[in-house]
Amino acid sequence: MYFSLSILFGQIGGLPYPLQNYVNLKRPRLIHYPENPIFLAQKHNIDFITDIPNDSILSASLFFRTDSLINFQEISLDYKKGLYRFTYDPIIFPGKSIEYYLVLQKTNDVLYASPLNSKGKLSPMKRILINPKIYYENKK
Repeated sequence: MYFSLSILFGQIGGLPYPLQNYVNLKRPRLIHYPENPIFLAQKHNIDFITDIPNDSILSASLFFRTDSLINFQEISLDYKKGLYRFTYDPIIFPGKSIEYYLVLQKTNDVLYASPLNSKGKLSPMKRILINPKIYYENKK
């Protein structure tokens, strides 16, 4: 059963939630694991990991905004050992929440993006910045 599902759904996105954890995609991927929690007035790393070879990537762009910005800002990222990293600095980009997504363009004009929702559509990550004092008081 698993084998037939992986052949049937292995090359298409947008799988129902229960199947997402069991289907092995055979194409290169772009992965994002968000940091938890993220605090007000502190720098945070926003990391994306890929298994796409660096020599086949034309560009990597992070689209980023805070609640104080109307439009997304495009920020070019550099590749470092399988990692694309943007360091959010609240002095440069003040706000109480952040929203972002990453787009990789390969040399053959194929685009990869992250994060994606369960239907395979681009879904920008929305994060609320938390007051660290309140967070640790509530954790006790």
